[in-house]
Parts: sequence; C-alpha cells; structure tokens
Amino acid sequence: MRVMLIGTATNMELVIAPLHSIGFAEPRAGRKPQLDPLTGQPMRILTKWIRR
Repeated sequence: MRVMLIGTATNMELVIAPLHSIGFAEPRAGRKPQLDPLTGQPMRILTKWIRR
C-alpha cells in the first residue's frame, strides 16, 4: 500500500502522526521530502508492505 502526501511539512506531520499510532508509519517514515512536479509543494511517499 502506498500513501502520497502533498502539502506543507506541518500538514504532512499531522497525517503521519495518526498513521504512526495505528502502526502504519514511523514518525520520520517516507522518503526525504521531494517537490511535487505539478504544484511545487513538498511531498512524501509512505509504503507499507502487508503480508497476506
């Protein structure tokens, strides 16, 4: 599963914190913030591998 976050660093952290609390992401998870080519805003991609 992948989640792509685009927005300010503060807003991305507000989304990552609850994902961390349910075990989806580590607090500093995701790649280093990159710029979205369309909007120029920072983005992070989180990947979670789920076993069946």
